[in-house]
Amino acid sequence: MQTRHHRLWHTAREYLTHWTVAGAILAITGAAPEHWFAHLAHELPLPFEAMPPWLGNLDYRLVVLIAGLSIIVGDTLWRHHGHRPHTPESAVPIPAPAADKPDALPLPDKPSIAVLPFTNLSGDPAQEYFSDGITEDITTELSRFRALFVIASSSTFTYKGKPTDVRQVARELGVRYVLEGSARKSGDHARVSAKLIDAISGSQLWAEHYDRTLEDVFALQEDLTRGIVTAVAPEVELAEMAHARHANSNDNALHLIWRAQGLMHEGVRMGEASLVLDAITKARQAIAADPASLAAYNVLAWSLWSCHLYRWGPEPAKALDAMSSAIEHMQRIDALDHRTLTICGVVRVIKGEQERGLVDLRRALEVNPNSSLSLMWLALCEAMAGSGEEARAHANQSLRLNPRDFWIGVAHLALAMVSFLARDYADATHWAELSIQSEPAAPFRRTIMIASSALNGDAGRAARELATLNGFAPEFVASLFRGEVSVFRRPEDVAHLLEGLRLAGASGGV
Repeated sequence: MQTRHHRLWHTAREYLTHWTVAGAILAITGAAPEHWFAHLAHELPLPFEAMPPWLGNLDYRLVVLIAGLSIIVGDTLWRHHGHRPHTPESAVPIPAPAADKPDALPLPDKPSIAVLPFTNLSGDPAQEYFSDGITEDITTELSRFRALFVIASSSTFTYKGKPTDVRQVARELGVRYVLEGSARKSGDHARVSAKLIDAISGSQLWAEHYDRTLEDVFALQEDLTRGIVTAVAPEVELAEMAHARHANSNDNALHLIWRAQGLMHEGVRMGEASLVLDAITKARQAIAADPASLAAYNVLAWSLWSCHLYRWGPEPAKALDAMSSAIEHMQRIDALDHRTLTICGVVRVIKGEQERGLVDLRRALEVNPNSSLSLMWLALCEAMAGSGEEARAHANQSLRLNPRDFWIGVAHLALAMVSFLARDYADATHWAELSIQSEPAAPFRRTIMIASSALNGDAGRAARELATLNGFAPEFVASLFRGEVSVFRRPEDVAHLLEGLRLAGASGGV
């Protein structure tokens, strides 16, 4: 109401001069008696004798008309081109800020994301609660990842129902990534679609749609939310690693961290010790630049874990101790971050403290139930401890939530180990093969494949896989026989694995 009154007053004020001038013209040229002009000429001491003859015969009504029209036209041009009067902000469209303008918010020092309100495609306004609920839940669950900067839904909902340009939204909110989507409910079915966009480059990083049957709307909403969040967070990490490849080597701690993580991923996937050792160097440089960076210590710890496992580096026997030291720093920085709890649980299981380790891993999922990495490592450590049913359930859950995760081979390995302990060697071979596809140079996976193939009577495949393993990790099998590295925690399971390796032709002297 106040804005409407302001607009009416502004319009009246703007055209008051115009109406006044127009009224004067009508009065002077049409309604006023002509003797007014004669009387005016008689009273004013004007030098009529000095005037030219044509001026004395001039019709004053024409002069008044021309002068009045000049005033109206001039005032209009002055108002609309030379000096615009103040108008309320709500009445003026705000132009989209450019990336190099001062009103574009700077990016924070960690991956940033905004979840735009999901569009309701049901055609029923009463179903807005469903699409709005999905948006709220995704924002909340992404906030559990402390490595992410997530814009609050109170800010993103200001874009609800408006045509949006993701680049403009990203500039206004100061984020790099934007998640947008839609929701449709029809009868007892629901479909939710989502896509993740790098708003700086404009490229689409990930997209998926989820079809579900509607039974319990809240359970459905939770299921859809978890599926989206567990997929989006790893995609953001992969994108950050890709950006870091092009960053300068002398850049800040954040770029060093993502560069280190990218090197670690690539080194593990390709079985290249030099890449993982380079990742350790970059992680330590990041720590020197920012000693309170939990992310830097996290990359360092996982890289050292790879050196311990693969027997890489000048002193692989000391890698586990160095890893424990990195974890202690993580605990001092943030003991309840799911990353800290996850790697702490893994190293405790490796050291034989399986009960405490499993407690840490379960706690990690309580803190962040959307971390697919925590879920997969819980499944793997349960398989190592001989808890087959729990391991199978958690591995299958991670496969359902995010089958395209970079680390999905960890879940495949857990299932291979469970099948191996159950003496189902054909199934173990199947899962081991899938796990090898994602990480061809991972020694655990080849070991399960070798033992399963040998115990299943396929000596040829067992021999080929053993030769491959010795090619990229020549000390791994020997370290198993010496007890330096252990896949399983129970003595009977260790003996079962070594039996399969011996049958394949391996021995402690390999």
